[in-house]
Amino acid sequence: MKKTLSYRLFRLGSIPRKLRPLIEAEGVLVADEGIPGRLVMGRVRGPGRRHYGRVEGFSGCFVVTRERILAYSYGKRQINIGRDDPRLAELYVRLASPEWLAISFEASAFRKGWAGVMEFRFRTNQAPRFHAWHRYPVSGRSPAISSSSCDHPDDSGRGGVVPVHDRLSS
Repeated sequence: MKKTLSYRLFRLGSIPRKLRPLIEAEGVLVADEGIPGRLVMGRVRGPGRRHYGRVEGFSGCFVVTRERILAYSYGKRQINIGRDDPRLAELYVRLASPEWLAISFEASAFRKGWAGVMEFRFRTNQAPRFHAWHRYPVSGRSPAISSSSCDHPDDSGRGGVVPVHDRLSS
């Protein structure tokens, strides 16, 4: 997968230097940087803000360690949630296609005074690996993934959209 132009020219969308030793110490399971992405906000309201159908493109990075999920866009932290954080159950992860990973959540779960659904979409050839980690969050290991695994709905019958809390209880 090609990296974004802003990453190739200016390294925008790379994993922050200060963060590299921390995530390496936590044990990186899957990581990709310089990947194109989109932030989609449908009817999101916050203090002094209203977004209806807003879509923003970005160059970013996405990292899954044994301890947390991290996502940055243009060097700004967008997602930083520990595996033991109860809000992890609020994330919905799906494969929009074999190259697109989508993470959506209710804004009120992470910011007081906000409402609406926000979705981060990351275009990476490692999307099935990111999704596999999410499907098996307790073990910290992702099973072998074939590219055809994204074509089949998972056991829940929701076509790949599986809340974490449904898997953690089993």
